Amino acid sequence: MDQEVDNELAFLDVLVNNNPLNLQTSVFCKKTFTELLTNHFSFTSFSYKMSLVRTLVDRVYKINKSWQGFHKDIKHLTLTLRKNLFPVDIVEKVINRYVSKAASRPSASTQVQQAVSTYYFKLPYVGSFTRERQKSLRKFVQGYCTNIELSQLFLLLKLVHVVCLVLRILFLSISIRVLSTS
Repeated sequence: MDQEVDNELAFLDVLVNNNPLNLQTSVFCKKTFTELLTNHFSFTSFSYKMSLVRTLVDRVYKINKSWQGFHKDIKHLTLTLRKNLFPVDIVEKVINRYVSKAASRPSASTQVQQAVSTYYFKLPYVGSFTRERQKSLRKFVQGYCTNIELSQLFLLLKLVHVVCLVLRILFLSISIRVLSTS
């Protein structure tokens, strides 16, 4: 187990500074950290690269207890991303969006929690027909059921199963149209 040195203790990527006046936290990186991340020019989808930046910014925000620590760790994160050839404007755009959303969020004490039920549906993937049914089903659920989240999974199935499921989806689609018009 690690021991506290100079009122600091590293624990699970968090550096805890046990200052007598206040407790401060910041991101901790081991000495062996090479700052090697996914290179911006690697053969990976752009959404994956943007998710990497958002995840790292979110990590910095959630670990730090002060804006000064957040700023210091964001500067270090920006340098690390620049070493991995991420454009500065993209990184700054992600950081600015995250900070503006975080500042506009209501605090946890003022926020009323509403239970949200998640339902999962396994549907066959049948090209554009599947996407159309997905949109109409999601629109219906959002319009009439505010406390339900809908997740749809697409499967590749045998033709017999596809035909049966397509008929079920058509029946469901007709039922949705009848319900929404009445």
